[in-house]
Parts: sequence; C-alpha cells; structure tokens
Amino acid sequence: MRKMILIPQEQYYKMLETYDQIVEEVVSLREQLEVLKLTGVKSSEIQQVKVEILMKSKDQN
Repeated sequence: MRKMILIPQEQYYKMLETYDQIVEEVVSLREQLEVLKLTGVKSSEIQQVKVEILMKSKDQN
C-alpha cells in the first residue's frame, strides 16, 4: 500500500529550486577540483581547499 503526502505547490517549487541550486554548486565544485588537480596541486592542499569551502558554505547558511 502506498501512502502520499501532499505539500503546497509553492513549497514544492521551492524544493525544486533549492535542488537545482545544489546541483549547480556541486558541478561548479567538481570543475574547480579538476582545475586544482590539473595544475598539479598536492592532494593535501586540495583537502584543505575542500575544508575551506565547506566552512564557507556552513557560514552562509
């Protein structure tokens, strides 16, 4: 038996918008990571950049 949950249309569209923003951000971060790898940045430096990005992201929320 399937159950359904109804949410307001406005909330649904907000969820879609948020999802799209997250996907765009992930794509951007992957591209930035590739650039770092191609420029010969050491993995420890890449890890530090990841931490800085995560901290910045948390501060914005």
